[in-house]
Amino acid sequence: MRRDLLEHILCVSRHVAETRSLTSLLNYVMDEAIELVGAERGYIVLIQPDGTPDVRVKRGTGGVELDAAADQVSRSILNRVVETSQPLVLRDAMKDPRFDASESVVILGLRSIMCVPLGARGQTTGAIYVENRSIRNRFCEDDLPPLILFANQVAVEIENARLFEALQRANDELEIRVEERTAELAEAKAAAEAVNAELQRRNEELQEALSTIKTLADFVPICAWCHNAIKDEKGRWLSLELYIETHSEATVTHGICPECAKDAKARV
Repeated sequence: MRRDLLEHILCVSRHVAETRSLTSLLNYVMDEAIELVGAERGYIVLIQPDGTPDVRVKRGTGGVELDAAADQVSRSILNRVVETSQPLVLRDAMKDPRFDASESVVILGLRSIMCVPLGARGQTTGAIYVENRSIRNRFCEDDLPPLILFANQVAVEIENARLFEALQRANDELEIRVEERTAELAEAKAAAEAVNAELQRRNEELQEALSTIKTLADFVPICAWCHNAIKDEKGRWLSLELYIETHSEATVTHGICPECAKDAKARV
């Protein structure tokens, strides 16, 4: 393998190691892989936890995003690489006896294809798939080693980026749950404080009522001479009217009893 090619792959690996965003990482890897082998378009497929393939990146030359019509790969070729964990190079897929009957190869008019597995921790986690639909024999077996080395260099970093994003999502979800729980506790605290304030208010009212009842239930010192003055708890002599009004909820009104009425009539 050429020295300049190795240096380029190492430079790409250093850049990949510094990237934490999975989307940015996959786009960069795809662009570099297309340039590395001179492909027309490329795809990065990641295997989901349930085993289904997820085409995460679809790029053309110059970093162009492929439209929906071009966003297709040969599932039969991709599945072969993922299942066997072995790279594959096809000079002309439409004439290859392994895939010439594949519906996707015929419909898409596939020609030159290379597909190498992405592996991390002893498992195949995806694949890099590059192709050229307009030229036969664009790729050969000599083109595989650089792409395989490139895939091996970036596979672990891709998996680390996936784990980092999963951890970030878990942290975000945890923060949301903590914020929601904090808000719930704040509401509960405010409600408890309101209840306590209401209980305190009612307790004060009850104590005041009990104090009034107790005052009127005790011995009440009344003037033995005029019978119109009462001594309160502070030692003050108050009129009967004032004492009743300050020691109960009653309001004094005035009238004249029958005895006083007779006396008043006699005096007149």
